[in-house]
Amino acid sequence: MEMTVRLQNRFVTAFIILISVIGIILIASDWQEMRQVLFNADWRQLLAVLLFTIFSYAFYSYAYAVVARTLGIGMRKRELAEVCFISTVVNHVLTSGGVVGYSLRYMLMKMYHVSLRDVLTSSFLHYYLTSLDMLTFLPISILYLMHQTYVPRGVIIALGVMTLIFGLFLVLGTVLVIFPSRRRPLIDLVTRYGQKILRREWLSWLVQLDETLTYGTQAFRQRPLTLVWVMLLTLLDFFSSIIAMVFVFEALGPPVEAGALITGYVIGIMAGLLSMVPGGLGVQEGSMASIYALLGVPLRQAVLAAILFRLLYYLLPYLLILPFYNRLLIKAKQQVAIES
Repeated sequence: MEMTVRLQNRFVTAFIILISVIGIILIASDWQEMRQVLFNADWRQLLAVLLFTIFSYAFYSYAYAVVARTLGIGMRKRELAEVCFISTVVNHVLTSGGVVGYSLRYMLMKMYHVSLRDVLTSSFLHYYLTSLDMLTFLPISILYLMHQTYVPRGVIIALGVMTLIFGLFLVLGTVLVIFPSRRRPLIDLVTRYGQKILRREWLSWLVQLDETLTYGTQAFRQRPLTLVWVMLLTLLDFFSSIIAMVFVFEALGPPVEAGALITGYVIGIMAGLLSMVPGGLGVQEGSMASIYALLGVPLRQAVLAAILFRLLYYLLPYLLILPFYNRLLIKAKQQVAIES
């Protein structure tokens, strides 16, 4: 048993180191451009950007800890929040449909004997709840953009497709969360094709996943204040990231009007999410800068702001993965020692 735990921990450690190396390579590849941006920035404003970046990740990660504890996961909230932070930062930089980040989350939580079913259920509920703010602001931002300035036909079509995709995600997620009876046809579909393609029996595992998700939604219904608390944390995360963007612009030049700032931020982030390029690299910055330019922000300032935001909000936290993982590993070993 002890040998198995050691092998698992070594595998996770090797995976963490590999991810860290990839992240450092990505940062180094853009370092010349980022160094020039930092040289032009007001460092006093950058401290405020870092402060609200910390707030944003803290609120987001603690929201996951609350969701996971509501589902009955036995880890402490601090460890749950740290796991969420690490996996979220990885997903930001190594976009792969969330596969890398959530796989890492499972490996980290497996050290604390958390099942894959519980990891998937807690992650799905957390992602759904914390996506509601961006999904709500996306159509509002597009309407604001079209009201404020002329938008080329190609851009309108792209924004319409993006809204449709995320709208379908919202509808599907809502149906799966709120209406348990609607999950059964999906379970039957996955089971049938899982047997044909992968030659594996999925029914019992999917039924357990369904029961865990039902338990989670019922727990929130019985404790509505917990749901309110999660949604409040989500809003605090969202507005902390917006405020960080405010200080990014102030570090580079004149401030941007609130409506324009939120519109460019939301559309840029959502465009980056649709991209399978690592972290939306290039797609997010290009979309964000283009929207800001359409809204009257000087193009140079818009481009520099998008790059600076990526550096401070996405790439800099990546350097904290190893220290947080080291603490999680120590705590997991202590827990194993206590249990044995």
